[in-house]
Amino acid sequence: MYLKNIKVKGFRNINNANLSFNKNVNVIVGENAQGKTNLLESIFLLSGSRSFRGSKEKEMIKETEKSFYIEGNFDEPEKQVKYASLLENGKLIKKVIKNDKAYKSSRTLVGHFPMTAFSPDDLLLIKGSPSLRRDFLDSILCSLFPSYLSNINHYEKIVMHKNKLLKEEADEKIVEVYSMQMAKYGTSITLSRLELIEKIKPYIKKFFNEMANGRDSIDIFYECSSFDIKEVGIKSTNELCEDYLNKMLENKDKENFSKQCLYGPHRDELKIFINGKEAKSFASQGQIRSAVISLILAKTELIKNILNKAPIVILDDVMSELDSTRQKFILDKIKDFQVFISCCQKDIFENRKNKSVFEVKNGEILKIEE
Repeated sequence: MYLKNIKVKGFRNINNANLSFNKNVNVIVGENAQGKTNLLESIFLLSGSRSFRGSKEKEMIKETEKSFYIEGNFDEPEKQVKYASLLENGKLIKKVIKNDKAYKSSRTLVGHFPMTAFSPDDLLLIKGSPSLRRDFLDSILCSLFPSYLSNINHYEKIVMHKNKLLKEEADEKIVEVYSMQMAKYGTSITLSRLELIEKIKPYIKKFFNEMANGRDSIDIFYECSSFDIKEVGIKSTNELCEDYLNKMLENKDKENFSKQCLYGPHRDELKIFINGKEAKSFASQGQIRSAVISLILAKTELIKNILNKAPIVILDDVMSELDSTRQKFILDKIKDFQVFISCCQKDIFENRKNKSVFEVKNGEILKIEE
């Protein structure tokens, strides 16, 4: 799968762009703060995922405009996506059209045009909060199984409502109804994450071992707050769901005291170990970079193998953070994907064939090499 061309209007500092892309490598060059990341962000939105920058859509509308518009054409049968966000009286109105059919949410695009993004902020995957590592797992599952997104959305709404009831000290029977729903959706989410970890772990180990030349090892484990994962495969899903519910009921005094939900996938953790020690506390900067690269490459390779469709790879200002060995490693591993990569200089791509180069200056984008 590859993106053939894109039209962008009123998006951040991009006034109007109409670009055709190479199906292999697309290099986005320019000085800092000129709009390179903005272009990559507009491309990524066509996947239906939230911005890899964590931005709100109101922030993406150009200051002098009331809306932004993105149109992308892919080589797939479901090939055209039109994506617009309009700000009216302070309210954001989103419009998504796929092959001339209108949808209310960009989430309907999830899984149809898979993409993976890698930015310097991803280094926080190792040392940042557990929510970042949970989001990493969930982003993969949403790309692979769009129904997973529905489960996550349902679960998050239930947690929000139960937290509100706990703060209001509502009747225990009402709270228990929400606990039952949490157990249902939460068990499904946890089991999906556990299955994913077993699938992605070999890829992570392989890529990390190659970068470390066998000197270091990596492993990942899932820490579950709702039931004993040693019982997975022994107990049925219904039994695990019952265990989760009992965990909440047995600890209802703790939840009443804290006035929040204390158990479930929103509290779980993905533990990453390097050479037997938790990477969050003991890994060096070089090991952290290698671990994050391994995670992103593993995600890309797994999506490709399961969907039988190569995701588009977006690399935002990554090469400047890496030594030449890791730069070469990444470029070798993504040669079979369409790649969009931003950098300040294009030197590392001088000997790379099948590429297009775009220069960005103050939001204006010009193809300078093909």
